[in-house]
Amino acid sequence: MKLPPVSCAGEDCVPYMRYGHSASAIGDLVYIFGGRNDTHGACNVLYRFDTGEVLTILLGILTIRP
Repeated sequence: MKLPPVSCAGEDCVPYMRYGHSASAIGDLVYIFGGRNDTHGACNVLYRFDTGEVLTILLGILTIRP
């Protein structure tokens, strides 16, 4: 099975690779928050991925990193 390309709503809406993040699924929606990687360090961004629409939306950026 090949997944379709992910659509974006706005700039910078595809999350970069990370570890130590939190993810929660509610119906067709997956919320991803936080985490870190070796290039960007700690992440303070919340994303929502709609599995039905195959659409990623940047919901917000906290002013303080976790």
